[in-house]
Amino acid sequence: MKRPVEVGVLVPNGFMGKAPEPQEFAEFFRAVEELGFHSLWAMERVIHAQATVYHPFTTLAWAASMTSRVRLGTAVVLATLRHPLLLAKAAATLDYMSGGRFTFGISLGGRPEEYQTLGIPMRQRPRRLEETIALLRQLFSGKEVSFQGRHFPYEGPSVGPRPRTAGGIPIVLGGTVEPLLRRAGALADGWIAGATGTWTPEQFRERWQKVERYAREAGRDPSTLEAGMQLYFAVDDTAEKARQRLAPRVSGYYGPRFDAEKCVYGPPEVCAEKLRAFVDAGVRTLILSPVWPSVRELERIQRQVVPLLR
Repeated sequence: MKRPVEVGVLVPNGFMGKAPEPQEFAEFFRAVEELGFHSLWAMERVIHAQATVYHPFTTLAWAASMTSRVRLGTAVVLATLRHPLLLAKAAATLDYMSGGRFTFGISLGGRPEEYQTLGIPMRQRPRRLEETIALLRQLFSGKEVSFQGRHFPYEGPSVGPRPRTAGGIPIVLGGTVEPLLRRAGALADGWIAGATGTWTPEQFRERWQKVERYAREAGRDPSTLEAGMQLYFAVDDTAEKARQRLAPRVSGYYGPRFDAEKCVYGPPEVCAEKLRAFVDAGVRTLILSPVWPSVRELERIQRQVVPLLR
């Protein structure tokens, strides 16, 4: 039986010029929970020449302090830029303090300047990611750890506090390349497609079917895996009004390669139609990314768009 789609929200980030005031974020976080959204997610970017990008763990810790039900997740943390012990400590603390509400979205990242600045060879990314997933599983177990990795060998205790999520914190992968899709199906708890502005529902379906195939080949049930899709989003009275808010923000952050026409924007019924196409393609969690922490936009999404998806 096909499970109903969940609707989450990405914390607005990557601001060019003036950024929102802290109080705007606080009101936004509370509204996400009060309006009944499934989850609140935060992204990561270590270096950006122009944009303000907030730290995902710090942001979600603050959100956790003023909510009690909404799930919290990273979409995604650049895991291969850190030692897994540091990742595990941050993730376990957030899961514990939030009462077991955390989903850990991780990926490789593909910007050479970030790896060069931190002194990590990019060619090591695939092996570092696989070791990170395996070591995180052990570190979340609460038991003594024995891990013989090339990059992260470790013998010792697991991290504290022990996560509150039974069975360990869910780990989902973000990315598009074939080896990553294989790891998402065989090793992780699901996959999140990132908001690069180049996705169509058909492209999502094609990649998700690969994740499902790799899961089955590994003896796993694909129906238990997360299938998330992050989408830049703007709802307004007309498509032109929505696009005027959306396009400058995303093209300013990503540059000319970003195709704003493949984002989701327009009146509520148009937005719902575009989102339904992704749900039909296999998306189980929609992660909508507004360009500003606007409570009014959250209200429009939940009251005018989400009912059209049910």
